[in-house]
Amino acid sequence: MTINKEVNYVAGSDASFSMVENSPLTHTTNLPQTIDLDKQEGDNVQKKKKRKVGEADDPKADDSNAGDSGFCHFMSVTQPRFPLPGRVSIARDCLSLYASEKHKLRSIFTKTNQSVCLTTDAWTSVQNINYMVLTAHFIDQDWKLHKRILNFCLITSHKGEIIRRKIEKCLEGYMIDKVFPITVDNAVSNDVAIAYLKYKMEDWNSHPLKGENLHIICCSHILNLVVNDRLKLKHMHFSLSKIRSVV
Repeated sequence: MTINKEVNYVAGSDASFSMVENSPLTHTTNLPQTIDLDKQEGDNVQKKKKRKVGEADDPKADDSNAGDSGFCHFMSVTQPRFPLPGRVSIARDCLSLYASEKHKLRSIFTKTNQSVCLTTDAWTSVQNINYMVLTAHFIDQDWKLHKRILNFCLITSHKGEIIRRKIEKCLEGYMIDKVFPITVDNAVSNDVAIAYLKYKMEDWNSHPLKGENLHIICCSHILNLVVNDRLKLKHMHFSLSKIRSVV
């Protein structure tokens, strides 16, 4: 609506209040209290919701996350009356998102014949559960560095045989056969795993240096071991207590 007539408003005058009262802009119909999302908006909300759960710190995040400040902000900017899904729906959506992202990443490796560098780590949680993660680092055709988690899984033990099976199965799943190098912690189990993978990659005949320099030990892990061993010395306790008292 466009108003072409200019009006001089005088604060506090009866004419001003009368003019506002009779203005067509002040007479509006009752608007609905809720706004329905169209299909495109609903799909966008679903995608944002899946990513929010996938990026959450709590791997068991579900509709109980409604009390989380990040989730509350998400709801406020999308649709305050958006129905919170249940645990089964979220689990199904997360698996669907994982499959979609895995397919995209596998397409990159297969179409570009991409070489990757790998890092892997294994640890035991406070619940005495063994975990392992495998991460790929690579440079794309636009010379941009990428880091992608290929696998985050449970393992029965930290034995080298178990670790190498998980790595080999993951590489085959993504159709990756060009690896250089693999960075691991300084552990005997990792030595066993990488030694077998080196032998396996010789059969693939795709390693740039025929398996040389495939095994790289993490410098940060070695430095951490050195520092911790040094701090365990008895004569260090006195120095540490002095430093802590100052801090």
